[in-house]
Amino acid sequence: MDWFKIVSNYYQANLHTLEDVGVYVINNKITAEQYKQVTGQDFILTLQQVQQSKLKQIQDLYNQALVSGFTSSTTGTSYIFGYGQSDQMKFMKLMLSVNGGLTTFPVPIPAKDGTVVIHTQEQYNQLLLNINSFDWNMQNKLHDFINQVNASTTIDEVNALEIAF
Repeated sequence: MDWFKIVSNYYQANLHTLEDVGVYVINNKITAEQYKQVTGQDFILTLQQVQQSKLKQIQDLYNQALVSGFTSSTTGTSYIFGYGQSDQMKFMKLMLSVNGGLTTFPVPIPAKDGTVVIHTQEQYNQLLLNINSFDWNMQNKLHDFINQVNASTTIDEVNALEIAF
């Protein structure tokens, strides 16, 4: 995809502002030199732009980590359970079904690799504790990283932050 041509056409048609074109530089779709060719101005990053870019990176990495899931060995064998949005919905539906007395034990819960793992009530309760621990840990990391970005007062500080979930 020729991002330079696309951005240039959008800018010339007044569909993009200077700030819009800058987003393409921040996201490595065009270079600072190409920004100058399109707009006629030098590209200068602001602290806010760098922070926004870092916050997007954090959110993307957080979502990837959720989808990757967590390991639970409540049944005596280690399995990885996904925790992306659809996985969370499935866990919620199962929890509502169990709490409403609509489901009886043992309950089947699919692991990330497709293996259906049968859980007794005790194992299911432990799995819920594993989910809670994983979720709590992930949210704490997310908020810590966001706070670090927001507390940064220079572009170099933001760029120095190493993000890993």
